[in-house]
Amino acid sequence: MPQTVDASFLISVYRPHPEHFLTTVKSVLRVMREASCTSELLLCDDGSPEDCSALLEQARQLAPDMVRAWRSPQNRGIGPSRCAMVEASRGRYLASFDQDDIMLPFGLDRVIGLLDTNRNYSSSYARKWLFDENGLTGEVHGNIMSRFNMLFTPKVNINAMLIRREDLLAHGSFMPCPNSPINDDVFLMIRLGADTDLHYDAEVPRALYRVHAGQNSLKYAELNSRDFPVMCQYIINQYPELYQQIQRGDIPECTPENFRIVQGLTGIATYFNQRDYPLADHLCAVAAERHPEDSGAWEHWLILNSGSQTMEKWEDIFRRANQQFADNVDALFIFWLIACDRADRLFGKVPEEVLAETRRLQSIAWAPPQIVLDNVPSPAVKKQTRPAYTFVEQPIVF
Repeated sequence: MPQTVDASFLISVYRPHPEHFLTTVKSVLRVMREASCTSELLLCDDGSPEDCSALLEQARQLAPDMVRAWRSPQNRGIGPSRCAMVEASRGRYLASFDQDDIMLPFGLDRVIGLLDTNRNYSSSYARKWLFDENGLTGEVHGNIMSRFNMLFTPKVNINAMLIRREDLLAHGSFMPCPNSPINDDVFLMIRLGADTDLHYDAEVPRALYRVHAGQNSLKYAELNSRDFPVMCQYIINQYPELYQQIQRGDIPECTPENFRIVQGLTGIATYFNQRDYPLADHLCAVAAERHPEDSGAWEHWLILNSGSQTMEKWEDIFRRANQQFADNVDALFIFWLIACDRADRLFGKVPEEVLAETRRLQSIAWAPPQIVLDNVPSPAVKKQTRPAYTFVEQPIVF
């Protein structure tokens, strides 16, 4: 095999479900085999209590010339395990994937060609559809990244996110955030987004995300909310003078060189000043004015004002946001979802026309494409897709 390959896929393994794990490996191998570029798949058992050697060998035998597998003698955690695989890999581009999800055929050659041609992008990511034993849940993760709310609700999926090797290493690989060991992927996205461009591949989704009881994203939901301020503080510590200036409400003019971090720090300052309404409102307004294409600034400006009984200002922001994103159904869906939540909390009832429009936008924004339907495991593909939200029962909290 060559010393360098075009792409390395990395799967950290811990107490895997045998059937789900082998399904995952087969889905990644399909993507690799359909491409003309060179690639490898690395599997590392991160010190599972049970001996997974036989299962890893079974996976390796699916493609002995493309798969490398080994076991760590101790459990290091997902971040350090990913870092170790990065060190062992040979790819110009790297993609981390979860052990029980399904990778969709997304055109590996096409994405590598795009990143080779556009060096301003450090990486490329796409959407994932959620599913469980009953079928598609109706929920979708991933969208165009917002600099403003990259810490509140990251729109970037690590699943099958192809990252240029030198950019990954320059930003610390998958090192966990200090005092926040479970969010290595979100922490990496934040660091990459602070000073590089991330390509959002709207053409083809890349993953089916398996939802089940006991998974980290559910198990650590409370810790995740605790860890966001920790990651915020890490970014603040890198730019203390700029952050203090923004904290005073004096947001500097954005340049091609600094707009990423200025917009991000403005969002962080909003996060930490939610109870200082005049300052937070000012920060949102300036962020939306400076970068009107950043839907996150508008989203949080609406949320910030959604508890106010004063209708005129909120309706004006809502109208302007809808005009700005008239051709972006994903952004419009979020705005109308906020409108549903606002109406329910303030008035105890969502007007039928608001609910109808929100559901209409959802049906467009989250309609599963054929490639998703074709790859949902049986018998889930035969099940009816469930609605993602009961709007009144799941309010947005800022």
